[in-house]
Amino acid sequence: MTRFYTLCRVGSGYTLGVDFGTSNTVAAVVDPDGRVRHLLFDASPLLASGVLVDAGTVLTGSDAAQGMVSRPAAFEPHPKRRVGEGTAWLGDREVEVADLVAAVLGRVAAEARRLTGGRTVPAVLTHPAAWSRSRRSVLETAADRAGLTVSGLVAEPVAAAAYYAEVLGRRVPPGRGLVVYDLGAGTFDVAVVRVSDDGYDVVAADGLEDVGGLDLDAALVAIARGLTARDQTTGPAWDRLDTPGTVEDRLARQALWRDARAAKEQLSRHPTANLRVPIAGAELHVTRDEYEAAVRPLLERTVALTAATVRAANLGPDGVAAVLLVGGASRTPLAATLLHRELGVAPTTIDVPELVVAEGSLYLRPVPAPDTTAADAWPPLEPDPGPAPARPRRPSRRSMTAAVLAVVLAVAGLVYFWPFGDDPGGTPNGSPTSTSPSSSTSTDGRATGDGTTGFPRIVADGGPMEGHGERVRAMAFAPDGSTLASGDAHGFVRVWDLKTHKSRGPGLAGHTNAVTVAFSPDGDTLATGDGRTIPADTRETSVRLWEPREDYGKGPVLAVPGLAVLSVAFSPDSAMLASGGADGSVRLWRRQPAGAVGAALTGHTSRVLSVAFSPDGRQVASGGEDGTVRVWDVSTGRAVGQPLRMDAEAFAAIVRFSPDGRLLLAGGTDGTLRVWDAATRQPLGDLGDGHNDTVAAMWFSADSRTVTTIAVNSSFMIWDLASRTGAYMATVPGQQEGQLDSVAFNRSGDVVATSRGGAVFLWRLTP
Repeated sequence: MTRFYTLCRVGSGYTLGVDFGTSNTVAAVVDPDGRVRHLLFDASPLLASGVLVDAGTVLTGSDAAQGMVSRPAAFEPHPKRRVGEGTAWLGDREVEVADLVAAVLGRVAAEARRLTGGRTVPAVLTHPAAWSRSRRSVLETAADRAGLTVSGLVAEPVAAAAYYAEVLGRRVPPGRGLVVYDLGAGTFDVAVVRVSDDGYDVVAADGLEDVGGLDLDAALVAIARGLTARDQTTGPAWDRLDTPGTVEDRLARQALWRDARAAKEQLSRHPTANLRVPIAGAELHVTRDEYEAAVRPLLERTVALTAATVRAANLGPDGVAAVLLVGGASRTPLAATLLHRELGVAPTTIDVPELVVAEGSLYLRPVPAPDTTAADAWPPLEPDPGPAPARPRRPSRRSMTAAVLAVVLAVAGLVYFWPFGDDPGGTPNGSPTSTSPSSSTSTDGRATGDGTTGFPRIVADGGPMEGHGERVRAMAFAPDGSTLASGDAHGFVRVWDLKTHKSRGPGLAGHTNAVTVAFSPDGDTLATGDGRTIPADTRETSVRLWEPREDYGKGPVLAVPGLAVLSVAFSPDSAMLASGGADGSVRLWRRQPAGAVGAALTGHTSRVLSVAFSPDGRQVASGGEDGTVRVWDVSTGRAVGQPLRMDAEAFAAIVRFSPDGRLLLAGGTDGTLRVWDAATRQPLGDLGDGHNDTVAAMWFSADSRTVTTIAVNSSFMIWDLASRTGAYMATVPGQQEGQLDSVAFNRSGDVVATSRGGAVFLWRLTP
């Protein structure tokens, strides 16, 4: 799944290993004698990763945490979670996430120089195994701004495996795997690292963004709330702790959560712990049994995902040789107990698990992955009439809407063409051409293009449409283009009238996190999916259907208790609906009468991020976080052949069939577009990686000759599937420095909707 890593000799010079974590950052230095020392920040090896930026002042660590008390809006507690977003708003200013990371790494660099007598020490940086190339590049950019010289990037679980072998002195036989169970403060990650004679590689990895040590702390706070609930005088105190409005209240809340974390750590060593509730003045006695009962559902989720990841590694019945627990929250004894029971292997625990990854990284160097781009022939397409032009011909306006859209969105004004099999930065085969359409950007950043080149202009169609209180996670145009549906992270769905740019009605409620929306092709139904796990005893539903022609009245609900739905798609005839779940399942539903069709389609080992019907409605394709694309026969519910695999390190973020049904495309989290012959299922290669970030949307021309893609980093690409040429088309105007939260094309491809935060933007082509 990831690159291969070899062991290196420690002691040939100074080296710095840095584990930039969600909540805490850890660093270690090895000197020429092979002695390893952990850097200390405010007398602790743990540097809080939070950053405060206000009025030209940048604070990190405990200073930032203290500053947050009086300036909460200027504080970002978890920059690592924002790495894929480009920028973040702190107070009244927009800050590059790379600068937030650089502030933390700058603190590390300064301490490393102090410890080594002013030397500039080469640094090895660690990252989650699933991070895309673009996310890793943010880390490298931040390191450069911090004054670090990066000698290599290493996946966190591989660093843990090196620690297991080189520091603990425990060897895993070649060919077998080490399970790295990483329960950090903010997230949970699990990986299976395969060991060879001379190095390591990750063969399976997964994670949970909503489970971490902070969630275990929250369980203790909930226990405290329950124990004090009988005292009516504590109600106002909890109101102040939940929504602090003064400096004193924020200090009290900080103290409560700090004590909860200390109690969690104490309960890992002792059967009881004390927890004080500020403002209420309560001193509580919490037992380990109470604590473990509260956190068991969370830990059971991590163990279930660990077991699924082990199965996905496919190392055989005796393939797992050891289990290593890392991350501060892994100290909880119940975690080791549940893992031992599930895997049959006693986990290895560390006294200070937070230090494992940083120290282990000192023993590793990544090996560049070979180019595995397939060079198979593509299915023949009918040639264009007339002789081949010396430069790209100008297509008809309608058939090339996507191309026009991309060109007029170009900020740079240059369009480069190259054969797919070559690196656009090198020397392509044949004679590359470039065109300069002389597109320009208006001074207000609201339009690109001009009328002198034959290309229409694209302008912002009005101002932002605002009405969501949280980040917009998904959008979809109605088939007739008159309305747009958008769903946000709090489960609220709005339907926008695109003539007035006003919301139709107060909005649609019924979810907790609306992460996917889709209109049926006939326009009679809007489907919305909830991205959070739905308890069986609530009124919330996995998929809800709405009736546009009845003022979006509530239609049938498609509920599966415990299922979080991440993707939905209608069949071409609007009769069926497919959904992709966080449990790795694909489900088929009838629209009328509403109900499930057959059993769940299982095979993915991780979350299903995208589903799509073939043009004839006979097959459904699904793309998942396990790095596979699967095709299902709708009539039988069975998988069609073996799973199709993305390139190393990439999840299948979006899947689509071409309108003629001949090609199956998948956009990856690494920015590549993978193509297969839909009939033979043979890989036809990758269409480059120009996006350098997750592909978020696709639009095909009606003749299946071109496809336009948009990535979350705002980049646009157009691909000519007939001539196998592609062009990079820069970013959406006015948002060059921003990260898109969601993107949608209308049916004809001449209008694009983008969202950032809670605002929705429309971009329209004009002559």
